[in-house]
Amino acid sequence: MVYTGLAPIYDRVMIHVRYEQWVGLITRIVKKYLSRTPITVFEIGGGTAVLGKMLIDKGFAYTGSDISTSMCFEAKKKVGRFIVADGRLLPVKSGFDMVLFLYDGINYLMNLDDYTRLFSETWNILKPFGLFLFDITTFTNSIHYFNDYYDHEDLGEYFYSRHSYYQESDHTQHNDFTIYRRHNNSTPDEKMNEYHTQKLFHPEEISARIPKDKFDLIGIWDGYGFKKYSDTSERIHFLLRKKPAA
Repeated sequence: MVYTGLAPIYDRVMIHVRYEQWVGLITRIVKKYLSRTPITVFEIGGGTAVLGKMLIDKGFAYTGSDISTSMCFEAKKKVGRFIVADGRLLPVKSGFDMVLFLYDGINYLMNLDDYTRLFSETWNILKPFGLFLFDITTFTNSIHYFNDYYDHEDLGEYFYSRHSYYQESDHTQHNDFTIYRRHNNSTPDEKMNEYHTQKLFHPEEISARIPKDKFDLIGIWDGYGFKKYSDTSERIHFLLRKKPAA
């Protein structure tokens, strides 16, 4: 999961994604649960900073990060403050009102111990009563939409094909990309393969790992609103609030 080949075409591959839904949810959360302005935001797994740029345009003080150097390279074309970082070991100090980990980036954590480390690191960089918003993709989403799913697209300089499949034996979602690049408008002469694996956990398993001495769990919601999640939810958001140190 390096995104080396995918990073230059990521925005075009994901052009269907409605990032404005996250902007709307974040705005509503800030209005309801944070009284201070401006809001300082740190994003984990920020990708190419599409969401980050939208938040900056809305007046947020934004710092982004991603574990992939290739994605960070693309992100810096849009926003200034963007660093290479792993959410399990964050190289920043405290001082943020809000931490984000969205578009099921957290599903790349392959075991629940990693969630524990992530929660600890996030607590460290939040201000007292700061918020941590993250989402997960679900079993319902994988089974209904990405169980043996194929797509491809010719983007001019690049051509890609994708095979997505769900492996029930270990609850993993796989997205295998083959990316071809053309030079001088010729036949594709550069080929790259990328294999992305995400691990699916039940919301109850994740909430059991939230340290009760560090966070209050405000909600676990279906989609992009404040309605309680259900077994049919395709995307679930968690909102945590930091408890000050005793």
